[in-house]
Amino acid sequence: MQAFYLTPESLFPRGLASNTIFGAVCAVGAELGYDIDGLIARYLDDPPFLLSSGFPCVHHTDGTVSHFFPVPITPPYPVTTKAEYIALKAYKKVRYVGEEEFRNLCGGEITVADLITGIGSRYHIHGGICTADPAATDFIQGIREVPHNQINRRSMASEQFYHTEGAFYGSARDGLRSGLFFLAEFGDPAWEQPFTGAMRLLEDRGFGQKKSSGAGKFHLTTERFESLPQEGRYRISLSRFIPNDLREFGEEIWYDLVSARGRSADGVMKKQVFMLSEGTTFAASNGTAVGKVVHVRGTPPAVEYGMALTCGWEGFHG
Repeated sequence: MQAFYLTPESLFPRGLASNTIFGAVCAVGAELGYDIDGLIARYLDDPPFLLSSGFPCVHHTDGTVSHFFPVPITPPYPVTTKAEYIALKAYKKVRYVGEEEFRNLCGGEITVADLITGIGSRYHIHGGICTADPAATDFIQGIREVPHNQINRRSMASEQFYHTEGAFYGSARDGLRSGLFFLAEFGDPAWEQPFTGAMRLLEDRGFGQKKSSGAGKFHLTTERFESLPQEGRYRISLSRFIPNDLREFGEEIWYDLVSARGRSADGVMKKQVFMLSEGTTFAASNGTAVGKVVHVRGTPPAVEYGMALTCGWEGFHG
């Protein structure tokens, strides 16, 4: 498993979903001469690689990195005391957990109940991150509104004015760097070098809609990442994904829905699809890849990446 670290150097997207990363890599990969149609076709039965979404991280002066992972979506926690109610209320604001906590949850060493009841004593919440790692206080993400004004070049009239959100990444202490990271698992090692090459081109160009004005710039580094636990009767997704059929999980799936709908470069809206968010937990399937790639436009063709990068999960309440 490979980790890709993006350290923003200007206004940057607030987050990077797995489908956004895949789409950007495919767009620049086509310019580099890669067989993108062949790549997409392989996701029917033999995915060349799987991607996570982008999550927060903090780079330390000694070269180590603190990673934060999506908070797991689980069945409702049964509250029995006032203290538990207060802790659960605080936990509902959590978006990420520390790497140590995440690995322990995946392996079953701790449960979500342990995490909730430990808030305020062992675990602390800062900026939506719940962890015992003090590095959470060093992750700084300043949210900014980004105005967009769509101009009709013939009439010079303003046809659409809207706002999106961007972010500046910093740190509470000198020498530390906040940023995002995502994981890639290459089922076909031959695609690792082309994928990295596409990311290098994105490093030069940037992410997002405001690249021409200097936004979306980042510094890219990569390194091998210690594999996450894979054993367990359940799985947790590190990606947004589109299941083939929710019924395949029986009643053992817990998720939030997110909508994905974008506009093509020529201004035509693509088909809207609904995806299951990062942190979705579900009963393990038969070992095959989970998710699918969906066609969202006919001509020219466009797809929405909806494959899940997962790991084992045993951290339910019990």
